Amino acid sequence: MSHCVGHEQCPACANLGKDRSGNNLARYSDGSCFCFSCGYFQTANGLAKLKKSKQTVERGVTLPYDVSTELPQRARDLLAKYHVTDRDTKHNHLMWSEHWQRLIFPYFNETDLLAWQGRYLGTDNKSKWFSQGNFHEFVHIVGNHQQNTIVLTEDVISAIRVAELTSLCASPLFGSHISTKHMLRLIKFYGRIVVWLDKDKQMDAIKYSNQLQLLGVNSNVVITDKDPKDYTTEEIKQWLYKSSSFC
Repeated sequence: MSHCVGHEQCPACANLGKDRSGNNLARYSDGSCFCFSCGYFQTANGLAKLKKSKQTVERGVTLPYDVSTELPQRARDLLAKYHVTDRDTKHNHLMWSEHWQRLIFPYFNETDLLAWQGRYLGTDNKSKWFSQGNFHEFVHIVGNHQQNTIVLTEDVISAIRVAELTSLCASPLFGSHISTKHMLRLIKFYGRIVVWLDKDKQMDAIKYSNQLQLLGVNSNVVITDKDPKDYTTEEIKQWLYKSSSFC
């Protein structure tokens, strides 16, 4: 895992006449950087330069001030429990906040930080998940966006696990509800939509799949005893084939 190697002036803040102390931008050993003030973010390969827009500021979406790509052992243990690889961790920009004791899952579009979730791994009696941002205003895609098939899961870890199969992509619903507006967003880009919710929401999954079919899209359901994230990649593949997703 990469670690912070120093701080420097943020170019986005500097353009606004800010960061006169020249230390808002954290630079990491893998070449990536992140500004704790404005949200400017650059990946290790330099292809994405992301910063908060005025709309993001108005929503008050900001990552914790101390986020780092260096994950502690307990965070890595949690990810390993669900078979999340180092490659998955890097591609999804997972971070750690020592102050909040949370594993951070950020959600970006091409230019903005839209939202984030934090999974608590401390010892106090605190809520397992903390979220910031309007999760009903965007669709977060994990994996190859160009695929024709997308699998809808309840949580982001399940989506990351399903997206290990390169023949499809996945999207977390951040819950178990799928609005008609959300469905209409999806059918513009995907010819097949698979609904794989947790066991206690299987009737909802069937209902949503039927609604998607009425909207003219090929859709089916995967029903399992465990959440998607609890299966290995091979087991996920088997369940998808068993549900006729790829037949």
